[in-house]
Amino acid sequence: MTIGIDDQNEVKAAWQAAQENGVDPLHFEVLCDPKGAVFKAWGCWDEFEDEALHGSYLVDEKGRILWQDVSARPFEASAWLLEESVRLLKEWR
Repeated sequence: MTIGIDDQNEVKAAWQAAQENGVDPLHFEVLCDPKGAVFKAWGCWDEFEDEALHGSYLVDEKGRILWQDVSARPFEASAWLLEESVRLLKEWR
């Protein structure tokens, strides 16, 4: 799942444009949070700049945050993140 500050109409338009241009559309759920409430609740909001930050979280089935990275590019090391997620989930069980 991803969370964005775009509203539903913007997400739908982007999805439709991707389909019309032969680009593979999103294959995951998008939570629309135009006011940033979820970003603020999860500590992904820059109060000084008043804008959303990027964050990646690993949350177990009990809702515990096992790992998080709030930074400019927390999602670029996807292979490492997948391996680390598997390792952490095994550790916490």
